[in-house]
Amino acid sequence: MSPAMTLAERQKAMGTALLQAKGHLVLDTEDAWQQFAVKEADATFAFEGLDRKKLLLYESLIRGSMKETLLSIYPHTLKFFEGNQSGLTENYRRSNPSSSFKLSYATSALPEYLRGLTVDKPKSLYKPLFLELLKQYPFLPELAEYEWQEAAVALMPDQAIPEEFEPGIPDTVDEMSRWQPVWNLVRQINTFHYNIPGLVEQVSEMESVLKSSWDMPPVPCQMLFYRDPKTFKVRFFQLNDLTAAFLTAGEYAGSYQEIVETLHREQPSLRAIPVEALMGEVLKLLQMCFSQQILLGSVPVMPES
Repeated sequence: MSPAMTLAERQKAMGTALLQAKGHLVLDTEDAWQQFAVKEADATFAFEGLDRKKLLLYESLIRGSMKETLLSIYPHTLKFFEGNQSGLTENYRRSNPSSSFKLSYATSALPEYLRGLTVDKPKSLYKPLFLELLKQYPFLPELAEYEWQEAAVALMPDQAIPEEFEPGIPDTVDEMSRWQPVWNLVRQINTFHYNIPGLVEQVSEMESVLKSSWDMPPVPCQMLFYRDPKTFKVRFFQLNDLTAAFLTAGEYAGSYQEIVETLHREQPSLRAIPVEALMGEVLKLLQMCFSQQILLGSVPVMPES
């Protein structure tokens, strides 16, 4: 008579059946379950006390929760898996077991999962249909990345504001040497090889995306994702080279004037512009960033001791 399974063995068996790649489909039929049980237990008996039908119900609840969360975070991406969203959910969650109890974080690997479909990854479970979709719509990993960044920024912790903070920016070029920026750091900057913002706009207006032709040539763009501290909503902003460079330099430099001087010195495209003229253009940029809550305000430049 075979010995009863220990609690640790039961937990491992349930985890394999419900969460891991090798447990895929083992609960669908009694024969598949029995074969799995014998193989995993290395014995000739089914897992004592593990009822297949109850586990199958539990599996359906896990799958349903994951599918609902994926749809809420990746609504545009999943439109391209029309009719196959359940299969995508099951293949994704078993290929990417999450270490977080929060479902939002459990979906964070979908962009990387979609990229993995285009190469031969042993850990990836996928149907040939998914691979065909990626060949037909090569922008899907970036579309998923775009949608995940909205969720990621929404989940970021709040930003600490300095005590000397003033909710304003310099009014004149002369004031730029006396203040330094406080940027909205609840943000993420991403570079995409396709015009994903334009794609999102098109897809959002369509019930079915598979009936349309999607011949999208690469068009690189930089996107800023940030959370509005007043509305707490995630906003999107397409960056030009100057805005992107200023945002990046502003994280490390001192006053507004010092940032402009650093950019003028280090950016080849700006060297031909007189620094005084560049100051004026940057002042307009600051006003725009402040109105959009990309720039929150300023703090006085502290004198050197």
